Amino acid sequence: MPRPKPPGTLKEQCVKNIVNNMDKYWCQDYVQNWSDKNLKCLFVLGPFENLPSPLIELIIDELNTSGKLRKHHLHLLLLYHLERLVLTRSTSEFGYIISLLAVRCKHISCRNCAIWD
Repeated sequence: MPRPKPPGTLKEQCVKNIVNNMDKYWCQDYVQNWSDKNLKCLFVLGPFENLPSPLIELIIDELNTSGKLRKHHLHLLLLYHLERLVLTRSTSEFGYIISLLAVRCKHISCRNCAIWD
């Protein structure tokens, strides 16, 4: 009888849960109350403020590799203490991402930031 695959670490399961519920739970208030308006907010206090940089990087990486990464996700995830960003999928929001990074993320090292249409 084959053994079932182990579920992974608690950290991996938490990141997958956050990614799967990003739009319906974590970003819901921001999308409903702020993103529809033509406001240009430089800084947004959101649910990820107190997470360490490596955990935010894992969330962004998982959103990016699963193809779920959207502009409103980046608005909540690109924080001042973010240290690394890897974007390997095509995005039409590349200019927007760079402008947010320039203002918000002073300690960032952007690796593998590629844009292709």
